[in-house]
Amino acid sequence: MMERIKEVIRAPLVRKRDYAYYRELNKQFISYDQWVRNIERNSYEPDNITVMGGSHIRIVEYRECGPTFCLSDFSEEILIFAADKDLVAKETVSLVAKSFATRDDCLLLYGDEDEWNSNRTLRMNPWLKPEFSPDTLLSYLYYGNLFAVRVAAFVDLVWRGSQDYMENVYDFALKASLGKRREQILHVNRVLYHSHDLKPVCAGAEYDSVRSEAKSRLKSQMEEKTGLVSVIIPSKDHPETLETCISSVVNRTEGIAYEIIVVDNGSSPKNREIIEELKNKFGFNYIYSPSKFNFSAMCNLGAEHANGDFLLFLNDDIEVRQKKWLAAMTHKASLAHVGAVGAKLYYPDSKVIQHDGITNLRLGPVHKLQFKEDRCNYYYGRNVMTQNVLAVTGACLMVRKEVFGATGGFDEELAVAFNDVEFCFRLYENGLYNVICNDIHLWHYESLSRGNDEDREKQERLQKERSLLYQKHPMLYAKDPFYHPYLNNDILDTNYSYAYQYSYSDVLAGAIPQISNVKWKPEWENECLMISIEYAGDLNAWEQIASKPGAMIYLQGYAFVAGTDNACYQKEILLQNTKTMEIYTIFANTIYRPDLEQNLKEEEHAALCGFALSFSKEELPKGEYRIGVFAKSTCSRQKLYRFTGKYLMI
Repeated sequence: MMERIKEVIRAPLVRKRDYAYYRELNKQFISYDQWVRNIERNSYEPDNITVMGGSHIRIVEYRECGPTFCLSDFSEEILIFAADKDLVAKETVSLVAKSFATRDDCLLLYGDEDEWNSNRTLRMNPWLKPEFSPDTLLSYLYYGNLFAVRVAAFVDLVWRGSQDYMENVYDFALKASLGKRREQILHVNRVLYHSHDLKPVCAGAEYDSVRSEAKSRLKSQMEEKTGLVSVIIPSKDHPETLETCISSVVNRTEGIAYEIIVVDNGSSPKNREIIEELKNKFGFNYIYSPSKFNFSAMCNLGAEHANGDFLLFLNDDIEVRQKKWLAAMTHKASLAHVGAVGAKLYYPDSKVIQHDGITNLRLGPVHKLQFKEDRCNYYYGRNVMTQNVLAVTGACLMVRKEVFGATGGFDEELAVAFNDVEFCFRLYENGLYNVICNDIHLWHYESLSRGNDEDREKQERLQKERSLLYQKHPMLYAKDPFYHPYLNNDILDTNYSYAYQYSYSDVLAGAIPQISNVKWKPEWENECLMISIEYAGDLNAWEQIASKPGAMIYLQGYAFVAGTDNACYQKEILLQNTKTMEIYTIFANTIYRPDLEQNLKEEEHAALCGFALSFSKEELPKGEYRIGVFAKSTCSRQKLYRFTGKYLMI
């Protein structure tokens, strides 16, 4: 009876909080149509954009590119190839003219696209494209429904002459892009075309002959190789795992010669004896070199003993699943423009993606599409077709031995984390393109579930190596040429979310820490309060890694109470001085997080569980602070708190 009375009293309070929740959600929500029109309105420069008049440019529809089409028939300097003239964006001709006029080295350009609704009143579903990606182009015409060329640069190209005009268009785009430098193929960060049904262009099997001929042209640039692959496996004290890995390589690899090199930095005598037995069974080269764990050093040592033209660095917890995997990776790694080659990794006994290339966000390198079921097409074929990416994981990374040596191998300053990313960054900066092969999948026996908070030593090491990564490559902080700047860059989201859905600078709230006089009861501490601190540190470092320390601290993350209505909770950030044990509280603003809305569907009203706030360093005494969250129900007397394994230095 008493519980029924409490529920009756509580019900109107819950309704009130739910109404407030939806009001705030509507206030923070912005549609793509609103956002993109505002961007375009603010970036349009009518006085400067009309360089080169219309007589210099002509729009040619794809369907006009039949067997007798010839560039020499045109007197215009610039041709814009488009699927449909009526769907070309209003300012496209002016933007194209300006881009070519201001970039003398530009020979070909393409832009972004979106969709109209049925009556052309709302724009939606943008296709935001990467910078020049030659291997993505080999998979499909990712330039899309519109691209433009400087006619004089391509007038001598041999036209395919097919009755299928789309074969001609795709073939021309491939030939025009072959061997070009990055600065010669320009991606314009503007929507140039509005479709009614956006989808990858020329991705079907009917265009395999076009792709095959393009790959043949690339083969003519390839140097002759012996084809031997050196499979280098760092391992210590995991003989059973190692046996599974090597057995899968031996029993499921066809069509290519390889050797296996196991680098052991100090297994126990018992495990070393087992590995010696495995060596006799499988016939691999076993390098036993006791030392402190350093993944980079182990890989470099293995490379020194390698006889192959290709090096494949493979974790000992990988299991091969396909017969032609190694041959396919080697074929791609052979290409002169290619640096590192990776493969799609699944969690074991599943089609759940663990790795599908590394994207470089402001928060650091992340595995996009991680934990996603690989049973549908994500973001215009991102998980289906071979793509260029900024980096691939060292758990399965192939590179030509000569490239590995010329680049300097793995950086041994990065002993544990980000050594693979740093290596790929160097390859990219040296003009090479890294590739993820989505037609290859392997199992990676990495745990599907990890806690939010690792132990403190790991956290500190991870942060140190992340900082070192960007000290070595400051121009790549918060930048990824294969990930559009209008895609989310500020939160750890494995989806391909859009930046307009969340931007820290738009919601950043100033705050003042207050010393707490609350008597924190042990029974309030509760693991149902789930917390993720995504960033805690200097605001200047968040905005630009190379900047000098500033006067402000920035905190970003999210927190929710599992299994209940999150609209009923107000939250505060807790900062506990680890020396004095004093606790300071900061009101946590509510931030709309589309990623939480999508990923926490089982949690009620989780979309506003994000927070982003800044405060002056002068507001707190100098020292070290452990970070936590306090959640207080506005509909009952419930109070919850929990501290994380994250720390903040003032």
